[in-house]
Amino acid sequence: MIDAFESTAYDLVAVSGASVVKRMGDAVMFMTPAPGVACELALDLVDATDADERLPPLCVGLAFGPVIVRGGDVYGPFVNLAARLCAAAAPGTIVVAADVESRLRRLTDRYRFAGPELLTLAGFAETVPAFAVARPT
Repeated sequence: MIDAFESTAYDLVAVSGASVVKRMGDAVMFMTPAPGVACELALDLVDATDADERLPPLCVGLAFGPVIVRGGDVYGPFVNLAARLCAAAAPGTIVVAADVESRLRRLTDRYRFAGPELLTLAGFAETVPAFAVARPT
C-alpha cells in the first residue's frame, strides 16, 4: 500500500512541477510557489487515491506563504498551518487556508469552495478560517 501511494504521489507531484519535501509513511509533503498548482495537485492526488482501491482516502491541508528551507526540510508558520489543516481534514477532502481560498477565488472559477469553518488548531491562539475545496460538479 505504501509503495502504491508513494508511486502515485511522486508521479503526480513531478508532473505538476511541484517538489516533494519529504514522505512520512502514508503521507507526503509537497511545495510549490503557486497556490493554483498546489490546489490542482491536491485534487489530482485525492482523485487518484479514490480511484485506487488499495489506497485509503487522502486528507489534504494547503496553506500559502513564506517558508524557511534548511537541510532539505521546510519550516515556518505556513508549514505548521498546512499540517494542522491536513489533520483537521476529513478523509477524501482538501482543506485550505483563507489566503489560498481568496487568491484562487479571485483568479479562477475552476474550484468550488465551502465554508469558512472556524477551526481550533493546535499552536494557533485564535480560530482559523478554513475552506473545503473541490472541483465544480
